[in-house]
Amino acid sequence: MNPAIQPLIKTVQNMPIPDQLEILREITMSISVNWEKTNISDDFWHPKTIQEHLNANPVEAVRDIDDLAADFWPEDESADDFIKYTYALRKEDRKAS
Repeated sequence: MNPAIQPLIKTVQNMPIPDQLEILREITMSISVNWEKTNISDDFWHPKTIQEHLNANPVEAVRDIDDLAADFWPEDESADDFIKYTYALRKEDRKAS
């Protein structure tokens, strides 16, 4: 990273989030103009509503809870074995940190 911009970055990081977003938006627009990109996406600044997402990607409601059932659990393993395994992994992760 360019050392000359580090103080600027620290200054911006200490600003409220809305001000940081405004700076980011202005820089993005400036880059877009300077690179002659006229089709900059406005999705970041104006995200789609939930309804727009649902219209673009329709999903069906679950009507029968049995549709969610899965037969993936090995018969020779108990829930206790799974819990022990999970705790052992977490313990290893804590030691690695």
